[in-house]
Amino acid sequence: MSNTQKTPDDYIKDALNRYAQARAEGAPGEALVWLGTAAILDSDTDRADPCSPVNTALFQMAYDAACDSERRVLKCGNVTTRSGELLSYSADAADILLTRLDDNAPEAARSVAIVLKGHFDALFRRFARHYDPQLAMRLTLTSGADAKFCLDTCRAVRDLIAGVDGLDVKTAQDPLQRQYLLHICVTSPRYEASARFWTFLNAWDKALFYIEGAQYLLDEIKASPAMQSDTKVKAVADLTTALASARAIALAQDTSKAKQAFRNMADKCNVLIGDQRHMHMSLDF
Repeated sequence: MSNTQKTPDDYIKDALNRYAQARAEGAPGEALVWLGTAAILDSDTDRADPCSPVNTALFQMAYDAACDSERRVLKCGNVTTRSGELLSYSADAADILLTRLDDNAPEAARSVAIVLKGHFDALFRRFARHYDPQLAMRLTLTSGADAKFCLDTCRAVRDLIAGVDGLDVKTAQDPLQRQYLLHICVTSPRYEASARFWTFLNAWDKALFYIEGAQYLLDEIKASPAMQSDTKVKAVADLTTALASARAIALAQDTSKAKQAFRNMADKCNVLIGDQRHMHMSLDF
């Protein structure tokens, strides 16, 4: 019986299958190893094609890390070493993309890869201390402005990748997870108001971050089919109004009105999605 000689395409498919398995198991380091292997074996034509299987997977790694970092900062209001670890793999993926999408690639796709690397470089420059693995056992508090920078950058990465023409990356978010995050964002300012406004200079800053994060999540959630009934549309409008009022109060640092405004937006959120306090979601730091 003769053995069939494997082709380079066979090895690439095997490496991509192993990448997909590692991604599903939440092992980005291993996933990157297999993507790097497939990238070496790839043809010149596929290297320059932004939508080739290997390039699509590299873009997917960057997209996944942006979603993960966004999720973590919305949950706790802080940038963490774990986020930095996961983002480092995606920064490496962006570097690989740059070597592949050279002068033979479409100019628009190469521009995306360059800007993508710029976003990752900006994150690691701004949060060098937060991402330092040597400080993993210490909590480096993040200001509201820095948390917003992280969220805005992750959103920019997501939008950048989703906008690549013909690129088939998985962009869907878990609706229940997004609702749980919305609940966290609308309830967190109330705790900031009761516990921190008198002792921490950045408490208003952090409250504002959560309010704007809630609006960001609401803009996403309200577009889902489950939110199109008359009752849900009214609940979305009521929560939008409550968020706008709370934001104005946070900007004015009006302590006299803060607690009531923050309680009101939490109540409006409960009308929209129910009380999420007893949900058990895997939103590790």
